[in-house]
Amino acid sequence: MMKALADKYGKDGLLIVAPAPEVEAAVKQYKTAKGIEFPMLAGADSTIEAYKISGYPFLVLVGKDRKILWRGNFRNEELEPAIVAALKAPAPDAGKADAKADAKPAETKVFVLKDGTKVIASKVIESPDQYTIKDEFGKFRTIDKSEVKEVKTE
Repeated sequence: MMKALADKYGKDGLLIVAPAPEVEAAVKQYKTAKGIEFPMLAGADSTIEAYKISGYPFLVLVGKDRKILWRGNFRNEELEPAIVAALKAPAPDAGKADAKADAKPAETKVFVLKDGTKVIASKVIESPDQYTIKDEFGKFRTIDKSEVKEVKTE
């Protein structure tokens, strides 16, 4: 179901992220066993608590303004109409500084890993133990904070 929604609405801006209380190794094993392609946040107890997630499967639809728009089970018939409405809603900063010629481009983050690798990210979701990022190739990946030497903003 989630893959179908991501395939259908991903091009319009839908991002599916699944918080999980388990450690990263368990989450990776689960993703592999179930063929899950969307990012999962391991050890995301604070996220689970913040969104009041009480069991699985459970979904929280968060709008462009990061406010909760809908909560429930993915089998609920109200989910897809809620997604459509959320994607049609203007971004919270829409209409402000209407694309000024001198507008600053979106900031990117550069993650310098301990092995010297640099990863450029256009979107970053931070949890207590890891970052979930959208890299320069448009792929979502998880980086454990213990692997990061430095984070720079460009």
